[in-house]
Amino acid sequence: MQRPRFRQLSDTQTRANALRWMRIHTFNPILSSIKWILCIILAWLVGYLPVISNAHESGALSAEGVWMFRILVLAAGLWLTEAIPSYATAMLIMGLELLFLSTAAGSSEMWEWSEILAVWGSPLIWLFFGGFLIAEAFREAGLDKITAKAILTKTGKGAFSITIGLMLVTYVLSMFMSNTATITVVIAVVAPFIKQAPKDNLSIRGMLVALAMAASLGGMVTIVGTPPNAIAVASLAESGISINFLEWMWIAGPPSLLLLMLSFTYIWFSYFKKDKQRLTFDLTELTKPSEANSADGETGFSWKLFFVVVITLGTIGLWMTQSIHHIHPTVVVFLAVTLLTLTGVLNAASLKSVPWDVLILMAGGLALGKGISVSGLAGFFSTMIPGDLSITTLGLVFAIIAVIASNFMSNTAAANAIIPLVFSAVAVSDSMLVVIPATLVCSCAALLPVSTPPNAICYATGVLKNSDFFKIGMVLIVLGPLVSYGWCQFIF
Repeated sequence: MQRPRFRQLSDTQTRANALRWMRIHTFNPILSSIKWILCIILAWLVGYLPVISNAHESGALSAEGVWMFRILVLAAGLWLTEAIPSYATAMLIMGLELLFLSTAAGSSEMWEWSEILAVWGSPLIWLFFGGFLIAEAFREAGLDKITAKAILTKTGKGAFSITIGLMLVTYVLSMFMSNTATITVVIAVVAPFIKQAPKDNLSIRGMLVALAMAASLGGMVTIVGTPPNAIAVASLAESGISINFLEWMWIAGPPSLLLLMLSFTYIWFSYFKKDKQRLTFDLTELTKPSEANSADGETGFSWKLFFVVVITLGTIGLWMTQSIHHIHPTVVVFLAVTLLTLTGVLNAASLKSVPWDVLILMAGGLALGKGISVSGLAGFFSTMIPGDLSITTLGLVFAIIAVIASNFMSNTAAANAIIPLVFSAVAVSDSMLVVIPATLVCSCAALLPVSTPPNAICYATGVLKNSDFFKIGMVLIVLGPLVSYGWCQFIF
């Protein structure tokens, strides 16, 4: 079966879309209904497990805690089986919490219903909303393609040097744009190389694998790079631990860069070193100025490009100097979006381009974590953790669970499910040593073509095989937890 061309993937946002685009997964109402029913039955039955029912009867776990456990199991099951879209599961979480844990239906006095809906006003949601709009402005001004093409003029014509240049561009762009948007742009730049290369060429395969890894690992570096990072920062803030933009880069930057270097070392040995063809490419067409990147069809430095460059650099600068001026990153990004709107760079169409499904998924995750805490379920879980386990063991165990889970469900869903459990297992004073590694490895998912949107987009070019991802995925499953926890152990 012919795979769809990468041009069809410009709106990639979720694993479910990636699956459908590769024609591996199509919506089957019967199969979806079976998954739904099984997840509901499982979620209902776990409330009658001896450990849960005995805890409820003894007063160690409230009725709200039992309901929250059912909601947690149901959400994890739906996210894992993808019976419904991830954002729909997130909406379901909030709906069930309103129904069973809040004052909305009179079933509980534990939680004011307005507090559940207040997650929509969370600084985390606004931070990513603004980040998505800045990324959209970045694309509309053509700055992404300009950057990629500028790098190509310096790299030379060899496949290896071009891969290094594009990989670095991808890595940096994905720190501030979604990895999906980043890889979509870069794949468009790579398209002429794919056409020029012989079929099943090792260098081209290595290039695509390297770009997919760079897009995923680059998002690890900043708070706005990928949703799990922001979820972790928000969860730590609720526990009284504050991490600013620059501090996160110091925490996540070194392990991210080391994992990128280790991944590329494997790619070099597996692909480029074995390729005897030593490909070179014609860059003439690729490096020509594009009218799409300038105003009114004229080449040069357009007013739109000027505003985007100034505002984006100012935003990043303020993010990185938060310790000096103490302005919250969410306020900074809000001001940036305001300026981009006032200058006409962003318009109504830009607002429609925001991936609302991602924001809904994040809001559902925040509501899930809050519910686990408020219902007393987190405290109950903490009593079940053996007291003789070392913090090192817990850190590595949660990191391994996170990296495996993120290979089979979206990394945001994995972080939503795992991070609240971490806080129930460790003391606040030790939480950084467990939360941070578990968060970082969520960006190490690479085992399957559908593990991340960048994998899916690169796979959809028709060049890569399943085995290309499986091998590098196994490397990251092993190295991700070790590198992430080792670094956190060193700095904390």
